[in-house]
Amino acid sequence: MPVGSFDFMVSENLFYIRQSLVSESSVFALYPTNSRFNHSCAPNTNASDNVDDTKEMFATNDIDSGEESHPLLTIYMTRSERNESLQSRRFTCECRVCHLEAPLQELSDLRRRLIRG
Repeated sequence: MPVGSFDFMVSENLFYIRQSLVSESSVFALYPTNSRFNHSCAPNTNASDNVDDTKEMFATNDIDSGEESHPLLTIYMTRSERNESLQSRRFTCECRVCHLEAPLQELSDLRRRLIRG
């Protein structure tokens, strides 16, 4: 599927909903508003899935006026894992967390591995 095609854009913005009730396939949905959020490896929002297949976004910490909302996408992944996952979607992360200096990046990666368990 060519980058820039309609099918590509839709596939890159789908959200997992649940397992299908009638088959072994997964159910995905396109939420146009949620798809507009920018990515960050230091998220300040998360989403909850509701029983009616809607999503609600909520802040996970204080968000200053004018600050962007960044949803939780890759909190448990180390920098190399995040970069590999994002590159498969033709995306290069430029957030502050991905550009930490070596000692701080190692500490960040260690914390993420500990959180993940």
